[in-house]
Amino acid sequence: MHSFAELVANNFLNTNDINNIAQHVVKGLRTTAKHRKADFYLPETHVVIEVSQNHEAGKGVRKSRYLERKNIKEAEYNDAGYRTIFIDTEPFYKATGFNIAAFCDLLQAELKRYGISTSTDYSVEVLGYSNDDKKKNLIALPLIDLVEFLEDEGIDGLATLKNKFHSYMNILKLRTDFDAVMEYFKRKGVNNRRANTQLAIERRQANYASMQSVKELIRKQNIKSQRDWFNFATNNRQLLKKLNVPSNLPFVYKRLGTWEGWGALWS
Repeated sequence: MHSFAELVANNFLNTNDINNIAQHVVKGLRTTAKHRKADFYLPETHVVIEVSQNHEAGKGVRKSRYLERKNIKEAEYNDAGYRTIFIDTEPFYKATGFNIAAFCDLLQAELKRYGISTSTDYSVEVLGYSNDDKKKNLIALPLIDLVEFLEDEGIDGLATLKNKFHSYMNILKLRTDFDAVMEYFKRKGVNNRRANTQLAIERRQANYASMQSVKELIRKQNIKSQRDWFNFATNNRQLLKKLNVPSNLPFVYKRLGTWEGWGALWS
């Protein structure tokens, strides 16, 4: 199977005991292509099924080329007497994974047009199953072992899981504890961001100028009040950045434990 949608379509046809041939080289076409492969061919009913990965909502050259290829293929099939089903799968891919139930509902309706009766009364575990060791882990591992497996894969939060491991989402959605998996990595991501932020603050604070250096700067600039300091800080931001001196002195140096009050700076 070239995609998760094709895998689901294959499982749907097989669980409904519909004889089908995947990646079938279609015979009898008048085509300029070397050969034309259909995603699925149902020999008893002479039906060809194409599960598309490119949707018609695109723009520019990509959209026009996709529509051109689709129209050519459909015309070739029809001219040769085949009955066709074209399914655009893009609407079924969501941030939470592939919508298996909605996809199978559409496939069922398309097959019904040609008098082919099917049932959608199958679990998503059956419809989304494939014989793959990594996918088996995603499906079968207990929650505590699953999160350890995903962390070993490099997943440190929900954003990483959704953005870099989107294919995993399609499989994880088959689990009955899918929401618990999402909640775990949501919390993990929040905790990691909080820890990273705190680490960044600590590193930055460690590099701040000492209170003695601040006092020397204030003496050199003849600063005698808070107003003088904030005026100076506003007009000399680049200098303070170079010297690693914060403009909000009490906010930083109270945290560092060296703040003695404004008066101590110019007394």
